[in-house]
Amino acid sequence: IYVLKCNTCCGEYIGETINLRKRIHTHNSHIRTEQHLCRATDHLIECGKHLCDVKERYTVFVLETERDKHVRKAKEAYYIRLFKPMMNK
Repeated sequence: IYVLKCNTCCGEYIGETINLRKRIHTHNSHIRTEQHLCRATDHLIECGKHLCDVKERYTVFVLETERDKHVRKAKEAYYIRLFKPMMNK
């Protein structure tokens, strides 16, 4: 379970994945090609337009590690309810 924080406006997105490295690569690819396929990348495409390097647009923090998919999904939902990140709305 991870937090993606916009470096421009400090907005946050909470997501879950089994492979964080692959998920970050996917976010970067969507931002570079301006594919609006996720709320986080939608936000970062618009909010970070003035930044040339995609990696400058956001920072990622790991909240928790969980291998079980069902538990991970439940924890992701819990953190979204708890923190109400703007990019998850």
